[in-house]
Amino acid sequence: AVRGPHGATTSTTGIPQEGEPGYDPLTPADREAVKFLIDLEELQLAVYRHGVTIPLTAPVQRFAAQALVRERRHRAILLRLQRDRSVIANRPRTYAFNAGDDATFLTLASKVEEAVVQGYNGVIVLLDEPEALSPILAPIAVDEATHAGAVRALQDQDPVLYPFDDPKTRNSIAPILGSPEG
Repeated sequence: AVRGPHGATTSTTGIPQEGEPGYDPLTPADREAVKFLIDLEELQLAVYRHGVTIPLTAPVQRFAAQALVRERRHRAILLRLQRDRSVIANRPRTYAFNAGDDATFLTLASKVEEAVVQGYNGVIVLLDEPEALSPILAPIAVDEATHAGAVRALQDQDPVLYPFDDPKTRNSIAPILGSPEG
């Protein structure tokens, strides 16, 4: 911790530690959520480490290298959270992939990115103590959605998935928001 303006101490990791303003111990369920997200980040790191070692076209190789850097940052954030909140990690896993060209690598990356986006979105919604973790996890979730869109663009697909709901007008939503149930 370092002493900031007005004499307050703050964590050098950006994650409040015990005794600091904003510190919130994790519930057992939230600890499991952090462990799950670390596992997802480890899977992504394995995918992109694989991607930078196989023959890919320049745009796909560039994406794999950039994604590898971003995933390392995500993992570092989660590992600081793990350390600062005393989360015991799962055992590391070993992954092997057969992707050897653009098409197979992008298919693999797409499946993994979509699963990770769903994982982050699901975890954030189900947190017992969202005030403690959402500010840390939400920016990573946004970044993961960006990766998923980039993979879809490299596959010549629309980078943005469409919602399954039909869009509504403001006038059709206003009565619902003003109701006691809304």
